[in-house]
Amino acid sequence: MTGGLAHSDRLTEHIKERIGFIAPVFVYAGEHEMKALNEGVLRVINREEKSKIYEEEVKSYD
Repeated sequence: MTGGLAHSDRLTEHIKERIGFIAPVFVYAGEHEMKALNEGVLRVINREEKSKIYEEEVKSYD
């Protein structure tokens, strides 16, 4: 989670409660979205982390 809204503890905690079962939630408060996205992609490229596909979770909301 990134951006200005990530400064809201109330919002971030609510989101973590709702989706934390899917995967860990990382909060990058401020205007660092592109850096956060870049770091995530680099972790996948460098095989430090596997890419995630949430196909089953998306299907359950269709």
